[in-house]
Amino acid sequence: MDVHGEVVGFGDVAALADVHIGVEIELRRRGIRVVNKTEDRVEKLLDRLETLDPEVLVIVGDLKHNVPRASDLEFSGVPRFVEAALEVVDEVVVVKGNHDGRVEDLLSGLDGVRVVGTRGALVDGIYFSHGHAEPDPDLLREARAVVFGHEHPVSEAVPGTTVKVFLELELDLERLTRGELEGRLPGLVLPAFDDVVGGTEVGEGADDDRLLLAHRRGAVVEESVLPVPDPELEPI
Repeated sequence: MDVHGEVVGFGDVAALADVHIGVEIELRRRGIRVVNKTEDRVEKLLDRLETLDPEVLVIVGDLKHNVPRASDLEFSGVPRFVEAALEVVDEVVVVKGNHDGRVEDLLSGLDGVRVVGTRGALVDGIYFSHGHAEPDPDLLREARAVVFGHEHPVSEAVPGTTVKVFLELELDLERLTRGELEGRLPGLVLPAFDDVVGGTEVGEGADDDRLLLAHRRGAVVEESVLPVPDPELEPI
């Protein structure tokens, strides 16, 4: 596994989560002046992908932000982001998250894009699911690892500082699937790719109010925090 910033690489497959294109609109409604961040996201995306050099990019939910309707910013920004990814990869797989209603409409007409539902996708033996919805036992049965988004994990271990982190998990499949499967799998929770959306504090001293379905079902047996590495350094 290679990690470059918020993006993780598994050989020919790279994954990121929680891009939240269009969150600027919500912030403006709240009176917070935020410029369109689409090109900043694209610049960061290309940096990460060109370094990892994958063949497939999996976006693990919440490519867009506003629900139930999409803003003009999303109608322009979502295809711009995915088209930029296709400059580097051969295929983009979009796993729908809780903010991704009708995201397929924003991507219609783009070749090399596959949108899958909230039950996730199996790509190269890894099960990708946003983490808010019921998992697919048939896909989990074939998986060697699980990758989630949704949580936006951050750490405040250093007072006065909030940093994005990955969460490494050990998952109890019996609890996760309510008895349909047995055994355990390693899991990984990705940090939010976007730099504007908030996060859930994790780690020592944080409360237990989590978003992931796996946490709510008591399916997380072990959890460890991995800070997001400095993207100016070599991938780890």
